[in-house]
Amino acid sequence: DLVENAGEKKAASENFITRFARYYTPCVVIAATALFLLPTIALALLPASAQPAFLAGTDWTGWLHRALIFLVISCPCALVISVPLSFFGGIGGASKCGILVKGSNYLETLARTETVVFDKTGTLTQGSFTVTALHPAEGVTEDALLQAAALAESWSSHPISLSLRKSWGKDLDPSRVTDVEEIAGHGVTAKVDGQAVSAGNSRLMEKEGVQWEPCDLPGTIVHVTVEGRYAGHILISDLPKPEAKTLVEGLKAAGVKKTVMLTGDTEAAAKAVARDLGIGEVHAQLLPADKVERVEGLLAKKSPNAALAFVGDGINDAPVLTRADVGIAMGALGSDAAIEAADVVLMDDNPAKIAAAMRISRKTLRIVKQNIWFALGVKGAVLLLGAFGVATMWEAVFADVGVAFLAILNAMRCLQVEEFKK
Repeated sequence: DLVENAGEKKAASENFITRFARYYTPCVVIAATALFLLPTIALALLPASAQPAFLAGTDWTGWLHRALIFLVISCPCALVISVPLSFFGGIGGASKCGILVKGSNYLETLARTETVVFDKTGTLTQGSFTVTALHPAEGVTEDALLQAAALAESWSSHPISLSLRKSWGKDLDPSRVTDVEEIAGHGVTAKVDGQAVSAGNSRLMEKEGVQWEPCDLPGTIVHVTVEGRYAGHILISDLPKPEAKTLVEGLKAAGVKKTVMLTGDTEAAAKAVARDLGIGEVHAQLLPADKVERVEGLLAKKSPNAALAFVGDGINDAPVLTRADVGIAMGALGSDAAIEAADVVLMDDNPAKIAAAMRISRKTLRIVKQNIWFALGVKGAVLLLGAFGVATMWEAVFADVGVAFLAILNAMRCLQVEEFKK
């Protein structure tokens, strides 16, 4: 349904051709009328001795024939058919690769993308967290630390919460947990067996005025407090997606000059992933509003004609996806809000397909430009020949139907995307 309705969001090239045809058509009709009337009037009113040389040996039927040839040649169907068809071919070709583009304007914007900004969790990483270390405070056992965190997080659907419950591995009695509150970008607070328990990041600890202990190991840190006392922290790791390994090289080959990662995770975990994948710039420990602010700053620094793409999957990424020049969401594991807000959706969550989408968009734009210049060039040349009586109706038919047919065949090349599936 989205592909079928993508025509409502036209690219700048399509809008140009629509505006061009609006003025072009009446102009050529007026020119064809003038091509018939002016010589005919001159032949009728001027004596033979006063007539220009180009009127010698002609009559009004010859000029009518020239005007009709001129009118046939000037028909803009090659432009108004082939250009939208090229974009629809590009959208269809991208969908064959599992890339849903919601409009031809977004396909055109992808071709101008020079900066790509990524969320980390679920976008570059698998989004499947695993508890890799338990560091309880003095006087607290590992089981007590993990159980407190698992119970506090038992009502949350966040991937970190799921990993804590999975690591605990035992049945959790939800009746033991009351007064649950999820604090966006911080963590969870709850009462477990009547005791106040907090589980979250360092910002939550600072908010509650609790002195927390740092961890040198890379990964996501969940700090836990019980009755306002620090109980320790849990290290959770999220491995990069295998496809993300070749992502940066593919983007550079597609013309991207700058890659940036924005995440709410710890700086150590973010830098470890960025170093592994070759991403140039990292900003960690960000709230959703901070991500929008960072993207605003990157938009202000980009080149005038360049575009910025943001890639994310979570509900917290929806504002940034909307603010970027083109938002790209993960379709399989991504939240409904992110998919709705995005302009491009990767249906199988493979981030390497971002480079494929950009190569498809650049190929589509090349074909669009080829069709525009080919149609205008042939029509311009044959129009001049027709005005001087050199071109016959056969040349006129070729300049109209023949050029349109060739342009449509060229536009169909946009559907050939086998090279981008690799």
